Amino acid sequence: MNAPKRSVISKSWAPVRTHAGIYTGGKVQLSPQRPGVEAGSTFACMLQDDVAVVDATTGALLFTLQADKLDEEKEAILSFALRPKHNHIVTASRNSLLRLWDLETRTCIRTIKTTDVPILCMDFDPTGTLVATGASDRCVKVYDIEKGFVTHNFKKHSGIVTLVKFHPDAKRLQLVSASDDSTVRVWDLVAQKEVGCIKDHMSPATTVAFSNDGYTLLSSGRDKVINFWDLRKQVLVKTVLAHESIEGLVVLPSPPSDGIVFATAGEKGVVKQWKLSSGAICSVVASQSSDNSLTHDQDDSTSPHVAYTDLLVNAARTVCQYLGNELVAVTSEHNFLLLDQATLLRTRQIIGFNDDILSLKFVPSADGNGLSDRIVAATNSNQIRVMNRHTLSCDLLAGHADIVMALAVSPDGKWLVSASKDGTARVWDLVTLRCVAVGAGHAESLGSIAVSQKLHSYASGSAFFVTGSSDKTMKLWHLARASALPSSSLTTTLSAAAATKAHDKDVNALAVAPNDRFIASGSQDKLIKIWNASTLAVVGVCRGHKRGI
Repeated sequence: MNAPKRSVISKSWAPVRTHAGIYTGGKVQLSPQRPGVEAGSTFACMLQDDVAVVDATTGALLFTLQADKLDEEKEAILSFALRPKHNHIVTASRNSLLRLWDLETRTCIRTIKTTDVPILCMDFDPTGTLVATGASDRCVKVYDIEKGFVTHNFKKHSGIVTLVKFHPDAKRLQLVSASDDSTVRVWDLVAQKEVGCIKDHMSPATTVAFSNDGYTLLSSGRDKVINFWDLRKQVLVKTVLAHESIEGLVVLPSPPSDGIVFATAGEKGVVKQWKLSSGAICSVVASQSSDNSLTHDQDDSTSPHVAYTDLLVNAARTVCQYLGNELVAVTSEHNFLLLDQATLLRTRQIIGFNDDILSLKFVPSADGNGLSDRIVAATNSNQIRVMNRHTLSCDLLAGHADIVMALAVSPDGKWLVSASKDGTARVWDLVTLRCVAVGAGHAESLGSIAVSQKLHSYASGSAFFVTGSSDKTMKLWHLARASALPSSSLTTTLSAAAATKAHDKDVNALAVAPNDRFIASGSQDKLIKIWNASTLAVVGVCRGHKRGI
């Protein structure tokens, strides 16, 4: 008697590549230059209560600072600063300790006890010797990181200190701080006193920057203005209206004859490049175009903007002294958008964090016989991720006004259909990454979607997709109208070709048969129903589940 054949399918699986979260909001800092390593090769950012160190080119997580510690041994880190000229980082934790870490060995090499108040911000001087901290006790303190003692303690702020930044010229030994009292103060560490106070903001300053010659301080905040402060005379020289809350401001390398060239990013989700000429005329000279924003659906004027929460400049990635610098815009969705300074064109994007993954699909190859290099995912967001499965680089599709619940991809890999809690289904062209059609008609949120599986249906124009909703109905839509549109056309509105009350509760799952003749639906009412795809008539009911499907 012949023994039964063993299954050739492996029962033991190991991950080949993992896309882990690297950022959950908070501070982001590019690595400073140190011997043998160029600046900006990596960056550090907050990941939950830890600090993640990330490869700036690929976005791959290199390590987290406390990865080797047990959960009960980990400290809740509030802020950090990378140390210039060293492979070190200093962190501030809820337990009122400053710790200096060696990033090579990932070990703590020095601990400094501070006052029993949270430290919210910190910055190193250009030499890497002094570290300034701002805390909720309204004090600005400066520590000698090598010897471990306080060198300065400034107490003039009347609110929580939210920002500290050293002057880039180490010889000047000046420090700038901002507070909830809406002031920006300039401190001289040699004279050990305040030498300037900017009281011209109506809200706390969110960012400050120094001009290339070091004689002008730029500050901005959520009061929608940019102030220019003369550090020699300690007077306000100009205020420019920005028309949006500014969260990030960086001064860009430029010839002295160009005046001050800087970039801003804020609530409108657009990076702008400004120029302040010697004649004190300040104007926008370039703006990030909609083609390079996170919203690919540019024809939908109702699409929400993704705000920026920070802006950094990576001067190490440049082709010459003044051109080709890379800008890093941090979004409120915890992603990193990398732009070329000269053109403000997006060069790549790094996904900082994936929430719950609600739907994940491979994109087939054009002939339907294999897989392409891409996967699509819905991750508890109103945006859809289109990822390269080899490099994990990513594009985002925006247009839905609420969380995307389900995705389906056509067998030729050209079309993506999505279902959202906003009550609409959208059809996306995966070649151009644009929304070409919107289907509205359900009374409640959508929870499931499926698309024709027969490759011939797309050539013959008979392809369709089907949606299921919390309103207990199922609707069928013809894909031919959307697929016939040229790629440059505006988004069209689809009408349902057929509809039926499918279940007594939410329709949570849908599938189309390989021959496109039948549709299966699963519901919270514990039933699976089989439908004729042409008439939406029930041809069978499967019972037996004890819980909702």
